[in-house]
Amino acid sequence: MKILKIVVGMVIFASFYMQAKLINFMDGTHARGMQEKLIDFMDGTHARGIFGDKISLRFNSELIVNYLPSAQDYIEAEDEGIDIIQFKEITFFMPLVTIKSDKVRRFVKQINSIEGKPYYVALEQTTGPMKGLKCTIGFNPQEVGFRVELFVSPKQEHGVSLMFFNRNQLTTIATQHDTIKRVACIKGDSPKKKYV
Repeated sequence: MKILKIVVGMVIFASFYMQAKLINFMDGTHARGMQEKLIDFMDGTHARGIFGDKISLRFNSELIVNYLPSAQDYIEAEDEGIDIIQFKEITFFMPLVTIKSDKVRRFVKQINSIEGKPYYVALEQTTGPMKGLKCTIGFNPQEVGFRVELFVSPKQEHGVSLMFFNRNQLTTIATQHDTIKRVACIKGDSPKKKYV
């Protein structure tokens, strides 16, 4: 089992390194010796609600969001007998993203210190093997649903939304709501139009 984790870690690192080299080559930065085109982390918001929370990260240009598979993903794929997972951790990497403003640094610190929720988010600026932003998300899948989406804001800022749904609240609503039925009808005494 320990050897499997080491091998999986090496495969993840190798694929990450090759992807970074490929991005540099396709950008032409490696061949021409030019500086990398960096993406600025412009702003972020954290909206809280009774049905879940939403963290939005906004950037000055379009970005790539890479899912980094973990050893746990490979172990779960091998062990089909594991149905109930107590805690799930997902890691994303956004290459070439930089944090320049103090406002964004304070936002990252605030997000990294979220407490009292059945999830956590850890944002970390990386410098090697490639500059970027590493986003690690942990949650209990029995209590929380998770979804990630890319978006473009009205100000033309590209962004990523991390949405956490409270499964207990959604289950309560789904089972204890009153069904509203609407019926459409046409009155029989209305004049009918004739078309020629």
